[in-house]
This record gives sequence, structure tokens and C-alpha cells, in this order.
Amino acid sequence: ARSQGNDVNQGAAVVETTSGRIVAMASYPDYDPNVWDGSISQGEVNYLFGLGGQSGSGEPALNWATQGQYAPGSTFKVTSTAAAVANGYSLNGLYSCPASVTIGGHTFINDGEPGLGDMTFSEALIQSCDTVYYNIGYGMYQTDDPKANGVLSAKAPIQKMQRMELDWGFGSYTGVDLPEESTGTIPTRQWLYNMWEDNAHKGQNWCKNGKADGSYVQQIEYQDCLYGWQWEPGQAAIAAIGQGYVTVTPLQLANAYVALANGGTLYSPRLGEALVSPAGKVTAKINPPVIRHLPVSSYTLSYIRDALAGVVTQGTAAGAFGGFPLNQVCVAGKTGTAQIMGKVATSVFASFAPCQNPKYVVVVMLPNSGYGADAAAPAVRQIWDGIYGLENHQAALPGGQVPAKLPAVQR
Repeated sequence: ARSQGNDVNQGAAVVETTSGRIVAMASYPDYDPNVWDGSISQGEVNYLFGLGGQSGSGEPALNWATQGQYAPGSTFKVTSTAAAVANGYSLNGLYSCPASVTIGGHTFINDGEPGLGDMTFSEALIQSCDTVYYNIGYGMYQTDDPKANGVLSAKAPIQKMQRMELDWGFGSYTGVDLPEESTGTIPTRQWLYNMWEDNAHKGQNWCKNGKADGSYVQQIEYQDCLYGWQWEPGQAAIAAIGQGYVTVTPLQLANAYVALANGGTLYSPRLGEALVSPAGKVTAKINPPVIRHLPVSSYTLSYIRDALAGVVTQGTAAGAFGGFPLNQVCVAGKTGTAQIMGKVATSVFASFAPCQNPKYVVVVMLPNSGYGADAAAPAVRQIWDGIYGLENHQAALPGGQVPAKLPAVQR
């Protein structure tokens, strides 16, 4: 990403088993925790927390794997597919992929790609057609209790697509055994109301600072003052491709793909494996608790998994995995390219392997890095190389097995 001239100063990766156990996490930038041993200078504090003009530091004190909140981009289309099928869209139907669609007076493009005609959900995932999902998001908006969109209430009902996203674990804590994590954002009607309540006449004070004929930001603030609490057609369309108000943490995204890979069981992930006494005796094993089972049929999950295998062989990640020994380890995944106004897109890739019997999920999220296939997918490829010892790498987990023996604990 940097070789392309992008200023990348943060990112994260997560490796998780399909039974909810975290094998590895990386948060960039890192720092030496010994800075907390004794005194610490103001300069070090500024660097750690991005204070005093140190905003470009990447804030290494934050664990970006659990606290970073990024738009997931098209990796989110797996939940949108599940929501669509659960609400009457045929899993085996054909859906139009035009070059652009106009919804609510706004034109949404297929990320610069030409129209690709009618296609199945599988092809829409493989080619990552945005306009298929814009239309689905809008179609569900039109039939999803539209009267509720005009009700100014903190108790407005949750939309159908957003209910599916919440069921996949987004918008809430995973419950990981660490002292810090973020919830990410799912723009339910209640969330929109709360944001409006917090910022219309206080906080960002949209009603005071917004102007109908002002700058672009002032115009947005003016509109948010008047209608910021309403669920609108354009918001529904853009949320269906994991953008707009939608944000997730890398751990949340990995955990959701764990549920997709294992057939629908959503776990609360765990780093710890056991409690060991000072004498070195195992006093308790730690097993990731089950949160819930996804409200998605096994057939739909299997269909999505097969489509994601096609992403790597013939879709948006085919270039990033060109020459990869898929005959040794079949990798399935989904690229995500989350556009951010005024910045380079966030590069995202979520994956699992082996395709037919998934053992691991690997996710990388890199803000300010371009397309998902440009930076995140090549990074994920190297992680799979490291796990299984492929392409001249040494295997961190020989045979794809996590070591069963606990490390020895000295008195």
C-alpha cells in the first residue's frame, strides 16, 4: 500500500479457529509496553494516544484488532445475502447488475465497473457487484415497515436487514477475554435517533452549524438537523455493501466469518485456553461460549461458502492469489473496498480455509490502502502461507493443527 503512495499508519489482522479460539492477533503500530515501567515522557504519551499534533502516529496504545472501527465494504455482502434470502429473495434467482442505479435521487455506481447483466447471488459475490446489493437494500427498504421511518422515537423497530447484521454479531461486543473492545455501528432506527438526539442541538450541533447553501459539510449538517433521525433509501442501499454508517472491528468481522465457515455457530471468542495454578496444575479449561446460532439455513450458508471459494479462483481476489497452491490448501474469501470521502479506501479481506472443512478464519483490515485485492488480500495470503508452510514458508501450525499441549508454567 505504501509503495502506491498511500500513507498507511494503522491496521489489524485476526486469525481465529472455526470453534471460536483466537490463534493470533496483530495491531499496527505496536509499541514496547516497558514504557509504562517507571516514568513516561509527555512525548511518549502524545505518540501513544495521537495527542499534541501526533495524529499521524497511528495511536499504538489502541488495539486496532478489537478497538478499530472500520467500514467492512463488500465483505459485508454475506450478511446482506442472508438477509435477502430470509426475506423472500430467491437464492437461485437472477439479479440485474447495471453500471449504476438511482435511488432516492442519488446515483450509485458499480465502483467504476460496467454493467454485467443478470447474475446469480453467487456471481454477484464472486464479481462483487455493488448494484445488485444497492437494489436489494432499496427493495427491502420499500417493504420494511416504511411508516416507521417517519416516527421520531427511540423505540422505532429494527429494520429486517439490520436485524440480520445484529444476529451475526455486529453492533455489539464480542465478549472477548480482553479489557478493551469497540461495538462498531449498525445503523438501526434507534441508533439513528440516538445519534440525532446527541448531535442535533448539542455535540456537533447540526442545527446551529448547518447551512442550506453552505459548504458540503454544512449542507450535510443542515440536512441531518432536519432529517438525521430518518432511515432513508440511500442509507439502506449503501449499508447493504458495508458502507455509510456501518463499521465493524476486525475481530467482529473474523468472528462473523467463523460462524459462516462452521455452519452457523456464533461464538464469543477466547484468547485464554486454560487457568493454571502457581504449581503448574490446570485448574480449568477455557472454551469459547456459544452466543447464538445464525438465523440462516445450512443450505444458504453452504451456498455462500461455495461462492467465496470462487472469489479466490475467478473473482476479485483471483489476482492476489495467482499461483497460490490451492490444491494443497483451498482458501475462500471476500474482498472489501470501503470508500471514505477524502481518503484512500480501506482494504479488507476476510477468508477461511480449507474450503470444504474450514479450520481457520483470517481477516486483515488496512485503512488508507486501496482495493481489498491490493493490500489486504496479499497480506492474508502470506498469513495462510505461514500457517500451513506454503510457498517456502515455515509452518507455524504444522498440518494445520494448533498444539494441544499447554506450555509449562514455572513456579
